[in-house]
Amino acid sequence: MLSKSKQVHQRCSTLAKQQLAWQNKSLQQHCKRYNHQFQRIVPEHPTYEQVVSNFKWNIPQNFNMGVEICDKHANNKATRENVALIYDANDGKGTVQKFTFEQYKNVSNRLANAMTHRLGIKKGNHVAILLAQVRNTFFCLHLTTNS
Repeated sequence: MLSKSKQVHQRCSTLAKQQLAWQNKSLQQHCKRYNHQFQRIVPEHPTYEQVVSNFKWNIPQNFNMGVEICDKHANNKATRENVALIYDANDGKGTVQKFTFEQYKNVSNRLANAMTHRLGIKKGNHVAILLAQVRNTFFCLHLTTNS
């Protein structure tokens, strides 16, 4: 029987491999769409340690994380109403909010417009956003990766 730490390590290794497979598939689709040569985000390695020790991003110059994680789904009639974010307020009242991809994109766009028009922030400006682990953190993440 494996120790608890070995079990956790094996599970992390399995999850890391699954995540890498998903990221590589997403990047492969992006490259096909924009006629780029595909390079794996992280080369395949047999162990978690090798993945960590050989980590290097291979991301195309015009790859846009905001588009990949939200906008392409919000702009697609078949997926725009799918749930993109489930937020559990953990307030003891069972408050849970669900946001579709379309709602997620709209909230991020409203935030971007407020930052642009009210605060005078322009494309290329450096902005630091410090938030707790609340739903607005995810909207800000989308905003900052979609500029």
